[in-house]
Amino acid sequence: MVDPGGNWIRVFNAVEKSAPEVAPAATGKLAMALENAVVLGDSEGDTAQAVKILDANLARERATALPVDLVEALVYRAELALRQAEPARARALLARVRAVPLEEGERRRLADSLTLAEEMSRDLAPDAPD
Repeated sequence: MVDPGGNWIRVFNAVEKSAPEVAPAATGKLAMALENAVVLGDSEGDTAQAVKILDANLARERATALPVDLVEALVYRAELALRQAEPARARALLARVRAVPLEEGERRRLADSLTLAEEMSRDLAPDAPD
């Protein structure tokens, strides 16, 4: 959701887990770049700089990034495209997300990001209400 001031509000359903799962710390270059982009884009409101960071790292790391890192970066980059009123760019990024081959464990780990990607895709569909 986006409030009238342009702030993004993310809401996720709570998922019960049998054992607490700790996400591994970002170690790859793309994961670290994503962390920096999120700080700039969400905390500091500098969408343009967050875009520069992600675009440069997505181009540089596309062949070597872990699929999980790639999906998370592409989904966030699609969010940034929507903030910049670039729906065609967001559609292209979400298509790239769908093209990333994922194993079942990776899909579980990325459940929230994949759900967000599907929601954005639905909202960007040609017949979606404005």
